Order: sequence, then C-alpha cells, then structure tokens
Amino acid sequence: MEWKTLLSIFLTPFLFARCSSQKSPSSEGDADTSKKPIEIFVRHCHYSAVSAHKNRPQGFSKERCFHNLLDSLKDEEGVNLTILLDTFHPMEGTHFVYSQNRYPIIEFRGGSETASFLFMLDYVLSGSFSPDTIIYFLEDDYWHLPRWPSILREGFSIPEVTIS
Repeated sequence: MEWKTLLSIFLTPFLFARCSSQKSPSSEGDADTSKKPIEIFVRHCHYSAVSAHKNRPQGFSKERCFHNLLDSLKDEEGVNLTILLDTFHPMEGTHFVYSQNRYPIIEFRGGSETASFLFMLDYVLSGSFSPDTIIYFLEDDYWHLPRWPSILREGFSIPEVTIS
C-alpha cells in the first residue's frame, strides 16, 4: 500500500473528527447511517512525476477511472464531489474533468504531489461540514465498485468504531 493511500485512510477519520464539534451520532447508536453525507475530494492533474512510471493494466486510463466514479454516483443521494485540478503542467486541449457539469472543478497551480495534497487539505479544512459528514480523499486512479457509498457508510456504523 502506498503512503498516499495510508495517509488518506488516516486523515479521513481525522478530518471527520476535526470538522465535528460533538460525538458522531453513529457512535451513540441512534443515527441512520444510510443518510450520512459523503463529501468526496478528488485530485486530478495532467502530469504526475510520482505516477508517470507506474505499470498499469492494459486499458487503464485516469479518464476511465473518472467516468467510473461519475457512473458510481448516478443513483446516490447525499454524496457530493469536488474536483481539484492542478493546472501547473500544461496540456493540449481541455482536461476530461470538464466533460461533466454536475460537480464543481477547482483549478489551482500546485506543481508537485506535496503542493497538490496540501492545497486539498487546506481547501477541505476551510469548509464547513455537518458532524456526520464523511470526508473521502480520492486520487485520480481509483476504481469504484457499484454501491460503494453504502459500504463506506456501513463502516462508520460499526459500534466499536468511534470517531469523535
């Protein structure tokens, strides 16, 4: 597992707790976890020195991953997506994230994995979320199975897992 994945797993509950001013109702056993809002923050860029060398499966593309994510959200309620697009490295044409107009696209000029990640953290921490909001950090090369939001919400409903 890469450090980015581990950091995302670690920071998701951290930010959830950071945005909460009280205990999560799910930890008290009285909330309907199927209603927990999910805020997704996904980083995209034209070029990444960190991932340029990776061996990918045949047919892989970040655009396919993006459309997979959009397709997985079509019938979901209570799930918001914010796309953070690092425009530091030039590209010809329009980035594929502009093929949709449902979700906001925030352009910024990071230029490195670190700068891009820190921008995302600052952006998220400047937001205002309900105490029940699940914050989900996402990279541009993740693939999602159908109904993944229900599975994510279920993980936050386990009584032994408390986030406060």
